Amino acid sequence: MENTITSLKNFLKERHLTNTKPRLLVLRARQHLEKSEFLNTMREICASINAQAGTVVVDEHQYLPPEPVLSSFAFSKGTTEYVMRLELRNQASSLVFVTRKWRDGSANRFLRWVYKLAKVEPLSVKFRYSCEIKEDGASLQEIAQCFYFLLSGLNRRYKPSFRLSNDSSRNKTTP
Repeated sequence: MENTITSLKNFLKERHLTNTKPRLLVLRARQHLEKSEFLNTMREICASINAQAGTVVVDEHQYLPPEPVLSSFAFSKGTTEYVMRLELRNQASSLVFVTRKWRDGSANRFLRWVYKLAKVEPLSVKFRYSCEIKEDGASLQEIAQCFYFLLSGLNRRYKPSFRLSNDSSRNKTTP
């Protein structure tokens, strides 16, 4: 088994697919957040929403290291998907809210051909809001407010406010 691991390591190095920068602190911060009550509470609220609805309303996705995103919660309405991501920026935990809008999946062949010819992207992602969080200091109500914000379609009236947050609500379009 050891030869297999060594050869895989060499295989990745030959293709320049390994990161030589030490990421131990980020990995420790990720492990701490994965074991935190904050993430467990988020998952419980998500499960509660789906149980009350009787169907999957909020879909949770989990990501493996070294991805800086730990978990994302998505709510779809029409061709727009509202996403709340729990991620690490350096060693700080953040909640990032984005919208993903899919262009119309029309059955019209001509329309699809025009989109392709015009090189219109099938997906646009827009950054909406971000806040740094202290997972140990967040209350159940503050975490629930994040889900209200998500389910409202990122309506400003439901914007979460953590006692220890940094508001960086810039409207910025990303590819």
